[in-house]
Amino acid sequence: MTGATVSDGNCTVINCYNGNGSRSLFVVKDSNCNTIAGFERFFDNPPASFSAFAGDTICWANDPMRSRGERLCRSMGGQKRSGGGESYYF
Repeated sequence: MTGATVSDGNCTVINCYNGNGSRSLFVVKDSNCNTIAGFERFFDNPPASFSAFAGDTICWANDPMRSRGERLCRSMGGQKRSGGGESYYF
């Protein structure tokens, strides 16, 4: 994976990756370097393990910050989808 890294000098705050042109991933961290949530955009030809997500943009909350991550996903308009696990879809 390639991409850019943004740091506040103490830890990486946001990681941006582009996985071989098949998806983009943005990871949001708090000031203590805990991952709060991730946003993923799956393009039309994702890896086989993600084929069900082709064309989707999702937000997922990370443990142990799940409640903060879920609030973030919802505040950006993410909606739970039946069978979508802990992901919020846009």
